[in-house]
Amino acid sequence: MKKVLMIDIKKCTECGLCELACSYKKEGEFNPRKAGIYILPKNVLVCRHCEKPLCAEVCKVGAIIKDELTGAVLIDDQKCIGCRACVAACPFGGIILSPDGKVVKCDLCRGNPECVKYCFIGAIKWEESSKVLAGARRLHR
Repeated sequence: MKKVLMIDIKKCTECGLCELACSYKKEGEFNPRKAGIYILPKNVLVCRHCEKPLCAEVCKVGAIIKDELTGAVLIDDQKCIGCRACVAACPFGGIILSPDGKVVKCDLCRGNPECVKYCFIGAIKWEESSKVLAGARRLHR
């Protein structure tokens, strides 16, 4: 069963530990501007790994793919030309351009998200998608 990141914005204290953990895992430095998750006042922006990602559709060089096994939407840095079409296409603000011009987004840490490990208050969870769908159904009854 595929898993998804679930973020409870009501629990989020905007401490930024998730950004630091992400940037360190991805880039080897504590720099929130190089993280794949972004904390804003009363909002957390992160790739939602869409079923049909618009970012992949607009990528003219095929640098963005969906891993069918994990469900993660991934960027191949070797193919990416930095045109930023994916940044503009993402309706959730889940892709940014880092200070060094690199396109950055969440890659789910290849199935072991660092942000979840360091969110000590439990605002970010890594859950099976079936549980998420069941919870959504209960909310809409």
